[in-house]
Amino acid sequence: MHLLHCYYENPFNLNSLHISLKACIGQPPRYAILSHRWAAEPEDEVTFEDMTSRHESSKSKRGYQKIIGCCLQALRDGYNWVWIDTCCIDKRSSAELSEAINSMYSWYENSEICYAFLEDVSYPDDTSAFMESSWFKRGWTLQELIAPAEIEFFSKDWRKIGSKADLSSTLSKITRVNEFVLAEGLHVYKASIAEKMSWASQRETTRPEDKAYSLMGIFGVNMPTLYGEGSRAFTRLQYEIMRVSNDHTIFTWQRKSLTAGLLAESPDEFSQSAIWRPLDFQAFVAIFSISTFKPDFAPTNFGMHIQLPLAPVPEFNGYYIGFLACTSKADPHVNWRAVKKDLHLPPEAKLPFIFLRRVPGGFPRQFMRTSIDNCMMGSGNPTDYECELEPIWISLMDDITPLVCKPLVGQLPSPSDILVPMGKAEDLVTIIMERRHQNLKIVTGYPPETFSRGNELTLKMAGTAAQTLRVMIIQNKRGRGDVAIVFFLIGSNLCLACSQTLANDDAERVYNRILAEGTTFTGFLSIPFNSYGESSMYRGGFFISLECVNVGALMYRFTIGPAHRDTSVPAGNTARGRAIQILINLPVPSDFFTYQLKHRSQNIGGEVGEVLLAFWPKVEDQTVPQKTPAAEKRLELLHKMWETTGDFWDDDFEDR
Repeated sequence: MHLLHCYYENPFNLNSLHISLKACIGQPPRYAILSHRWAAEPEDEVTFEDMTSRHESSKSKRGYQKIIGCCLQALRDGYNWVWIDTCCIDKRSSAELSEAINSMYSWYENSEICYAFLEDVSYPDDTSAFMESSWFKRGWTLQELIAPAEIEFFSKDWRKIGSKADLSSTLSKITRVNEFVLAEGLHVYKASIAEKMSWASQRETTRPEDKAYSLMGIFGVNMPTLYGEGSRAFTRLQYEIMRVSNDHTIFTWQRKSLTAGLLAESPDEFSQSAIWRPLDFQAFVAIFSISTFKPDFAPTNFGMHIQLPLAPVPEFNGYYIGFLACTSKADPHVNWRAVKKDLHLPPEAKLPFIFLRRVPGGFPRQFMRTSIDNCMMGSGNPTDYECELEPIWISLMDDITPLVCKPLVGQLPSPSDILVPMGKAEDLVTIIMERRHQNLKIVTGYPPETFSRGNELTLKMAGTAAQTLRVMIIQNKRGRGDVAIVFFLIGSNLCLACSQTLANDDAERVYNRILAEGTTFTGFLSIPFNSYGESSMYRGGFFISLECVNVGALMYRFTIGPAHRDTSVPAGNTARGRAIQILINLPVPSDFFTYQLKHRSQNIGGEVGEVLLAFWPKVEDQTVPQKTPAAEKRLELLHKMWETTGDFWDDDFEDR
């Protein structure tokens, strides 16, 4: 540990302040410590190298006045030693930097006094300027607020604003940190993992790794610092926390849209989780009558091995709720000791649960976390469900993430007892969009208003065919090509078509082209409304899947990801496709076979009214297809195939 040694060379001359950097071996002397915001430009701060080389030029830096102000205040309070992070850590040494970050909480905790310097607050000033100070928005200042026993706040001209003890009520309102923690410390107040994470939510750090590193002391864990690992640092932090705690509130985070991993990606996802607290595990065992219980959980290379009572979600095939050993502070006062004793749970008592779904093609008890109607969690009374009690594995991380065109606007939904999507009209088909790689993104979507609900897309079943049409252009940022995706309805089927040749166009132009003259797509999927099913294909370097996840609510899942090869398109035959034209006044839903046939440039058999798809047989040496009895018979067979399977591909037909 390095400290600044400050003293007056001439006790009778206040301008004779001397500051030097000293290495402290063993027990450090009594010292004061500074908490502050770094300058926007790092070169404005005085560094370790500046203090050791004693360049006069360092005194002209903006940050030097901050050091002088801190040292003068320390001397007034009777302290000759000061620690300041900008100049007391040799950041050229990765070993020293890692040691300092792992020790920083204890350094603040062991200080005699901490000076919080608010450079953006004047004195005297109104309370609003203090409450809006950027000091309260930085990631590192959270531990600097909690760890020291004494903190004094100073304005930009080093005039005292107040102490942590005097301002504890205001500080609690600003930071959401419990006032008892500010007064007595973390060692007295037992905060849940979720509550601690909620304190760190919405705080900013210059480096993404610091969102995790700045929380190590608050959770009492240590780990090596690896700048460059990005958000993986927060995953490692959660692993370290789970090594020393079996608190289920670590799983009570929420995201604005669907995800597939069990662990959070940022403390921001705990912004609404402060209400959760751990439930005594013996009460948890008693509530669910668990005969063989597993209180521990641990990450493995197969996922998190954990015992969560599971109950199926009504009407959601393969979806479950997993109850957590937590309870809400907002619940009515439930005597959990009495629950543990007489095994009776009052009807008003509710436990939180997370939504899970089986891993497609995975082990029978292997699950992944998911959401329903953009809710990651809900709550309910366990007596209302029949639960499976065997331990399960939940995927820790997954490559499936939401595919969104616009971020979801507004607040996260509150935990709900409702297990089916809320607010879904019966005339809507909902598509949940996912991607299997972060390099995929929606470039444009049309109509734009239908792409404004995060990763949810809706199609109206009433009205005209044009109102069911949705077009989006998806880009692979790795440069492997783009793809145009089109959703539309045919009778009682949700259909998807794709094309790479159209991906260079704008979604609106593709939309208008389909309505005006039709266009050709090289891939096609469809799923009937009245049954569960999944259909997938490989096209142009993309894997595309469409799956029904809720028949009653007409909810589907669209997944797209990069693929190594086109396994379903024969070599030399990639130009074949399906011609799609949708007329503006075409009513839906309607029976597919009522649609009439049309060639691009010439009608077949007279007047043509409503057109959706066009098929015609291969006829050698004919440039214009003919309507023949054989063709009509073939179309009848295709119609039967459509009614029974929901598909109508036939190699005897060439689709234009």
